[in-house]
Amino acid sequence: MITDYYNGSYPKMKSWKADTDCCSWDGITCDPENGHVVGLNLSNSWLSGTLKSNSSLFNLRHLQKLNLALNDFSSSTIPSQFGQLVKLFWGISQFNRLPQLTSLSLPSNNFHGQLPSTWGNLAKLTSLDLSNNLFHGEIPSSLGNLSQLTSLSLSSNNFRGQLPSTWGNLAKLTSLDLSYNLFHGEIPSSLGNLSQLTSLYLSSNNFRGQLPSTWGNLAKLTSLDLSNNLFHGEISSSLGNLSQLTSLYLSSNNFHGQLPSTWGNLAKLTSLDLSIKYHLP
Repeated sequence: MITDYYNGSYPKMKSWKADTDCCSWDGITCDPENGHVVGLNLSNSWLSGTLKSNSSLFNLRHLQKLNLALNDFSSSTIPSQFGQLVKLFWGISQFNRLPQLTSLSLPSNNFHGQLPSTWGNLAKLTSLDLSNNLFHGEIPSSLGNLSQLTSLSLSSNNFRGQLPSTWGNLAKLTSLDLSYNLFHGEIPSSLGNLSQLTSLYLSSNNFRGQLPSTWGNLAKLTSLDLSNNLFHGEISSSLGNLSQLTSLYLSSNNFHGQLPSTWGNLAKLTSLDLSIKYHLP
């Protein structure tokens, strides 16, 4: 029972009597049509101890809102049984209150809306995966403050706009996946500062312009996918500096000209796709 965690005489739970309708209890919200418990507010209720995997909390399968703030679960881990509360609404704007967060993985849900600029305060974040959701709008430039970030995946959403030049500050980034969105405009040359990058996926967007010559600085890059965009012009010979590259996909763009002779330096390349609109020398 939730009352197992009760450690005091706070009045919120004094109304919880076994012989009364739980929908009348303080902190409980019920659906007026079917009586299911859809809200549970136990904030500042003097609760303590460990969140147990067999807690009756996890029987509330219709729960949409849960507030356990200002209690003392400091010795507890987060039980995997929270995953059973499939109707629980997680407000993404609240994650900025977790300054110690190092990894945030929310792929393949139905999250929507814009990313809060306050996420730029998650200074210890090293991994962020929001792929396969319904996020939209422009990316806040404040994400460029996440200087500890090593992996960033925003693929398969509805993000739009141009990439913030502040992303050039993500010096520890090794993997960046922005594929299958609605980004447009030119790629900021500051991305050439990401010297630790090993994989870069920008396919299936509306990026345009020429490839920055600064990309020749991405010496650790092993995989580069720019397919299905609107890039144009000649390919920079500086890409021949990417000696660790094993896969390169530039198909379905508007590149023209001849391939740089420097590409002969790409000795580790195992997969190359230049299909549609490119003239081989």
